[in-house]
Amino acid sequence: MAAPLHEQSWQDFTVNWESDVKIAFHFCKTALSRPLPAGSSVILIASSAALAGSPLTGGYAGAKRTQMLIASYSQKESDRLGLGLQFVVLAPGIMPETEFGKLAVDGYARYIGMSTKDFIRAMASPPTQSDVANAVVELAADAYQSKGKMFIVTEKGLERASLCEW
Repeated sequence: MAAPLHEQSWQDFTVNWESDVKIAFHFCKTALSRPLPAGSSVILIASSAALAGSPLTGGYAGAKRTQMLIASYSQKESDRLGLGLQFVVLAPGIMPETEFGKLAVDGYARYIGMSTKDFIRAMASPPTQSDVANAVVELAADAYQSKGKMFIVTEKGLERASLCEW
């Protein structure tokens, strides 16, 4: 739901906690508990909203930030237990051509009083679905020595995010 905080219900606010955070928790827990074979990569896809906030999406940004923390905790546990796993976070920005991206663009454009075309033009290098897919493949191949790191993805490719130092 794209609405300011005061227009949301608790149920609206927590949707991403009950889905995205829950999935990240259970997947990382299982990867550590089973465990996956040494050298395996776990790539969590969060959102750049975790870095910049997202006032129209309720708990979305916080849920995405929590996914980053879960990956960080999981990396530390893998290292402590000598499991040899690699936990990585990919945080793409708004992808205007996706259904979710269109909702975000429309909501924010309306919120700040500009056209969707102007909002998209003002975005700094929005990634496409292909950009994100290519980033996942690159990270899975560990071309970036990405263990315990977080990356943002733009149309220009992967960039290591400096806010999340693990």
